[in-house]
Amino acid sequence: MPAQAPAVESSGSVAEKKKKAKKKKGSKQGKPEPSKELSVIPKPQKAPALPEWRLGRYVGGRYSQLDPVYSKDERYLFLVSNNQLKIFSTATSLWVRTIIVGATHSGHPSPIIDYCLDPRNDEQVFTATGSRILLWNWTDGKLIGRWSPGAVSLERIAVAAGEPKEQSITVYVAGMDMATKMQSIRRLKLEPSRKAESQELFNFPKGLTEMLVADNGNIICLTIKSQLWVAKSRDNRWSIRKFNTPEKLTCMDILPAQARGKKKDAPVTGGHVVVGDSHGVIYVFHDVLAGLDNSKKEEIVPRKLHWHRGAVASVKWTLEGEYIISGGEETVLVLWQLETGHKQFLPHLGSPIQNIVVSPQGTSYAVALADNSVMSLSTTELTPTANVAGIQSIVQKRTEDTGVRTVPCVLHPTITNHLLIAAPSDQSNPDSACPYLQTFDTASDRHISRQALARTNATTINISPEHHVVREPSITSLAITFDGEWLASVDEWNPPKPESPLPDNATGGQGLKREVFLKFWRWNARRKEWDLVTRVDSPHPSLDSTGDESILDLAPLPGSHGFVTVGTDGIARIWRPKDRNRPGATMTGLTNWSCRKNINFNTPHNALAILNGKSKSSPEETLLSKWGSIAVSQDASVFAIATPDASLRDTTIHIVDPNTGAIPLTLSGLALGPDAKVDLTDRFLILAGTQKILVWDLAANSPVFEHIISELCPKATTDPTIHLAIDHRAQTFAVSISTASEKKKDKYIHKTRAAHLYVFRPSNAQPVWSGFTHTRVAALKPVPAGKGFMLLDVNARVQFLSPPGVAIDAEYAGAATTVIGPEDIEKRLEELYLGSWKPLKKTTAPEQDQDVDMMDVDDDDGAPVVARQRLEEIFDEVPTYASGPVLDQFERVFDLFMVAASKVNEPENEGMSLVVA
Repeated sequence: MPAQAPAVESSGSVAEKKKKAKKKKGSKQGKPEPSKELSVIPKPQKAPALPEWRLGRYVGGRYSQLDPVYSKDERYLFLVSNNQLKIFSTATSLWVRTIIVGATHSGHPSPIIDYCLDPRNDEQVFTATGSRILLWNWTDGKLIGRWSPGAVSLERIAVAAGEPKEQSITVYVAGMDMATKMQSIRRLKLEPSRKAESQELFNFPKGLTEMLVADNGNIICLTIKSQLWVAKSRDNRWSIRKFNTPEKLTCMDILPAQARGKKKDAPVTGGHVVVGDSHGVIYVFHDVLAGLDNSKKEEIVPRKLHWHRGAVASVKWTLEGEYIISGGEETVLVLWQLETGHKQFLPHLGSPIQNIVVSPQGTSYAVALADNSVMSLSTTELTPTANVAGIQSIVQKRTEDTGVRTVPCVLHPTITNHLLIAAPSDQSNPDSACPYLQTFDTASDRHISRQALARTNATTINISPEHHVVREPSITSLAITFDGEWLASVDEWNPPKPESPLPDNATGGQGLKREVFLKFWRWNARRKEWDLVTRVDSPHPSLDSTGDESILDLAPLPGSHGFVTVGTDGIARIWRPKDRNRPGATMTGLTNWSCRKNINFNTPHNALAILNGKSKSSPEETLLSKWGSIAVSQDASVFAIATPDASLRDTTIHIVDPNTGAIPLTLSGLALGPDAKVDLTDRFLILAGTQKILVWDLAANSPVFEHIISELCPKATTDPTIHLAIDHRAQTFAVSISTASEKKKDKYIHKTRAAHLYVFRPSNAQPVWSGFTHTRVAALKPVPAGKGFMLLDVNARVQFLSPPGVAIDAEYAGAATTVIGPEDIEKRLEELYLGSWKPLKKTTAPEQDQDVDMMDVDDDDGAPVVARQRLEEIFDEVPTYASGPVLDQFERVFDLFMVAASKVNEPENEGMSLVVA
């Protein structure tokens, strides 16, 4: 007798049951009775299990386009990512500390719009959000002061040096008055009592791109659209001189006037301004600051420099003013020598330049690239001395008409904190291709490596003779085997669209020229990179020889070295490795990958034309048809393939036996919506589409429960983007629902609830956990070993959703304002072991000089000090990988300080003792 099918649990009747319960006055509230056909999900009460799941803090993120800042001693580099100020060491490129600006009253994080070091105190830094100015001690992460400028929306800030003994701080801000909607420059006096006295200096039109302050706040330079404003204060009155340029100005820098020598009559040099525009032209205004006087009506003619073919992203003066440094879309750093007109180039940086900064001492240049990396170059040799990179996934802007572009990525199965992700050369361009593979350490928030998996234009001209940008192939899928030895990637290249449409009877188009490659890579432990073993051209060739078919999905075979691909040709192909053979011999260590089996899952209608977008349907239907997914059971005995149905508005599920190629079960008419995701765990089939979440019991061949997407996210106005991930060990699955747009009247919901998250167990319709994120989700992956799920959002940030029992540090809970990085941890360990020797005060012994070979004893307090050379002999005599156990090194360091301590405690130092903390 067949097993009875379980009922379908639906969330659609929850509201009706609540209305009926309210009508029955005086009756006790109980669980609603399940109907004969549908069981009703009760209203979620305060479940004790919900708080046990925790969403960790953000890791990674896109660095803002604000200029990096060096500390005064050039030992640290400051970068801004959304609401975080990150501090890195220039010596080791390690993350030292993160200062997090808290959320506002509306609940969403406040991004940092500008920041600068305190000119009066090197250990303090100002950060500004749209409504607040905060002062931090960046060495310990403590908040010192907080000020609000009132009803002013801040855009730029600059801090004047002021008098050393003055308690108040003078800050110049550019912003908009929320009452009058006028843009203005204001002078704020920040008092220690958190009061801010505001004085409006002058107004300016909209379109501000840059604000710089010189001469202790007496000179303010602005770039507004195609104008350069130079304002100077005389007797509390501001005189403004305006210079027009043909194109929009994109960057600016000033060289303050300074006297040569200390004499009063010494000649004054500097006072120059340089600007760059959107057409690649650089204008140099000489002596515009030093000679600013309204009584002089002579016109200043700027010097014109032109090499860049695109917009000048950044331009800076060197400290001495003899050179100008510029960069832009050409991935070339240009150094202009003004006296001779000679140009020096540093080409092939790999990504467009966004920011350039000269260090305070002029020994380094910080260059921020569009691939979300910052390098510090030495000024003498132009070689990198430090490199900092964040997560380099494509950054997507939120629009009302477009969804979320899924980012190909995988978590390493054995090194679970390593994220392998497809990366573009220009992260800020949403249409950029992704030919690179980045490995990022999510535990230490650190970039590990970057490798090209597809053809790149890093060293070639990327402009065609027709002035079209030559696009690079883009990685569309990534998969890795269970042991992390093999990696499979799919990259696809499409030619640019023709300027004139092809005739209807033309047998051509992009399908003829599309290039698709399936590549298999093996991990090289010695070189720490992936070696290409096999490249398969046209892994899914077209039946009528019209070009390469696209690969819709790629999945690994659990517990073995193998992969399966699903193409637009309606065929699933199984790929496995095989040792290379020669006649009479087997070559060990050499492997070839090949297709071992083809499984045709075509339906009777013209599935090939539909899947490949060649049907006579609307462009919207053609776009929807380019999707599909595959899931493999844990024992690799069942495949589940999701493809569009005949209407292109719903999903058809094929259950495939990979051993025989048979399709014992096909599910259609489920109303899942387009672009449904599929996965398998135990006997359950998990389906998540744009209209419904459905769990199907394959053993009973019946549904278990379902949830309607529009009822889970009632604010969504268009089809959302769905991501599905399954934790097989914990028997849970997570679903993210990213809405393309929210109702504008609910502006706080629009900003704070861009993606809804749900965690279920396949056997229970009640969610184990539910929540939301502030940004839309671009990828959702399970963390190996049953440690929850990883979310990658459209701002290149990672969050971990951890189940009960998985320990999370306090800073990962998102409540801390300061997060300590590995560089700061090393510093604290150094203070613990090397700085913990504290001598007691002397009692009777007089001070005496001692000569200690290679060791010094502090004469002030008797603390033993070990020469740096002795420590370097211990740590640098052999490479790190050959240094042996850490305990051996610790004992050698301990013995070194014991010798120093014995020198301190010799008889002539009687009365002095040494305390080990």
